[in-house]
Amino acid sequence: MKDIKDYLHLYLGCQVQFEFTTIVKRIELREGKMISINQNGMAYELDVITDNGASHSVLLRSVKPILRPLSSMTDGEATLLGKYDLDELESFIYDMEGCNQYSPKDLLFLLSKHFDFFGLIEDGLAIDATKVNQPVQ
Repeated sequence: MKDIKDYLHLYLGCQVQFEFTTIVKRIELREGKMISINQNGMAYELDVITDNGASHSVLLRSVKPILRPLSSMTDGEATLLGKYDLDELESFIYDMEGCNQYSPKDLLFLLSKHFDFFGLIEDGLAIDATKVNQPVQ
């Protein structure tokens, strides 16, 4: 069984959705950019900055990264990756999802664009960026 703590460090800088407890003890879902992960004893905490510049320290269990499925890759991204035609891109996506061959350069590119090639969306550990109303950078 996958544990999100084993993957989050690969996505530093990505948008996340987290649970925030207000002053009146109401839980709200908020979004922000994950900037660090810290281990505090047995617990993991993430530092998140929201769009208004507020910084929050949140527990790992209340965070889901907002990631892009490989199928959302644009033509421009595919070209940068060196996959110039649709058949080659589809083959590459299949290989990535099956964890077959990929170069370190490909891996770094995909991580920098916040692509989910570990199946975190499918396993409910991440949110599909194509299904939320916010840009992913």
